[in-house]
Amino acid sequence: MPRKFRLAAIDIDGTLIHNPSLIISEANRNAIARMQDAGIEIALASGRHHASMLPFVAQLSGLRWMVSSQGCEVSDISRREVLEKVFIPASVAQQAITLGRSLGYAIAVYADDGIYRLDAPEKIEAYAGLDGGKITEITDAQALEKPLLKVMWTGDENSMTGIETMPELATLDATHVRTHTYLYEFLPSGVTKGTGVARLAAHLGISADETIAFGDAENDIPLFQWAGFSVAMPSRWPAARAAATITAPDGPPETAFARSVERAVDFS
Repeated sequence: MPRKFRLAAIDIDGTLIHNPSLIISEANRNAIARMQDAGIEIALASGRHHASMLPFVAQLSGLRWMVSSQGCEVSDISRREVLEKVFIPASVAQQAITLGRSLGYAIAVYADDGIYRLDAPEKIEAYAGLDGGKITEITDAQALEKPLLKVMWTGDENSMTGIETMPELATLDATHVRTHTYLYEFLPSGVTKGTGVARLAAHLGISADETIAFGDAENDIPLFQWAGFSVAMPSRWPAARAAATITAPDGPPETAFARSVERAVDFS
């Protein structure tokens, strides 16, 4: 049943926006404003880098907090107050890069200072289009000298289907998750969107039971498992829908979030 909440953690891609659009629909913006008017703190929780989340922050008002890079970083929107930042060990990053290359995947990394590619641009074209930003090329050695938040394997459409069952992944001391049909990511061990939002909630003095989570994909499952209430978008990710408390009603994908707010949030 709908109930009152104090914190809403909201995914971006596939939830707040629907690709290829990078614009938050008016209905979704209004839904966020309505939650804010009801006293609910809004936090964006995304796999995106902090820098690539800022264009979405600019489309909204009253936002204070972001959980970025799948939970590796928890900060205010200006990045002046950083509650948590967790980096993947260089040795683990090296393992992930080497294994990915051996399997034929192109590599990109999230460093503290931005997003980088370790392979030719045409090999990560699909991801570059999703991110919408400039991705600088560097060498493996240069990447491993940087504090890295995550390593990404990029491939062709559907190339990541079933990859999580590969026995080789068990050798990596990292959290790993499929985030698209052509993306697979490696994070510091134990880090998820769930741990990131939990850290923010603790800072704000808000419990899991007072938190509602909105998402659409497998990387949102740990967040769904932590939050007291969760809403999955009616997307192509059945595991995410199964993990959520409820699924948003069917309809135009660009307004699915707005429909989910109306169903899940008590504004009285």
